[in-house]
Amino acid sequence: MNDDWMNNISARHADAHESTPSLSLFSVAKRAKHALVPASSSPAFRARLRDGLMMAAYHQQAHQMLA
Repeated sequence: MNDDWMNNISARHADAHESTPSLSLFSVAKRAKHALVPASSSPAFRARLRDGLMMAAYHQQAHQMLA
C-alpha cells in the first residue's frame, strides 16, 4: 500500500466519522505496517506448497469435469 492510498482512506474515514473520538484508520494501518514484517520461506517449503497447490488445482479440475 502506498502512502497516498492510505491518506485517501484515512481522509474518507475521518469525514465519515467526524464526531467519533476513535483512533484513525490511518494510524492503525501505520502501526500495523511497523509491527508486521515480511516472512521468508525455504526453497523446500515453496516447492511443497507449489506441488500441493498444483495437486489441489488438478483435483478441482477433475471434480468439475466429472460433475
